[in-house]
Amino acid sequence: SRTRILTAGHCIEQMGWRLSVNPQHLTYYPETVSVIFGKEFVRAKAITFAPTMFDSPDILSEDLALVELSSPLKSVEVLPVALKSDLVPGAEVL
Repeated sequence: SRTRILTAGHCIEQMGWRLSVNPQHLTYYPETVSVIFGKEFVRAKAITFAPTMFDSPDILSEDLALVELSSPLKSVEVLPVALKSDLVPGAEVL
């Protein structure tokens, strides 16, 4: 997709956080996160973390985040998603 990026959650979890008036409370601002791809610069519109991303500080959490961009990247080649029917047991996966 030209408007969504799947990445490791730890790569962006510290971006977009700002302290509010109450120092114990954090508010998330996804629009402060940007993606640079080649010469393109696009701000995030929304970020969704995996459901267990913050449940555990160890490898038991899902370290994933989906970044939805405010506008599509123009210079990205969109790759097709493999379907279950495309998978052949024992076949080499590249």
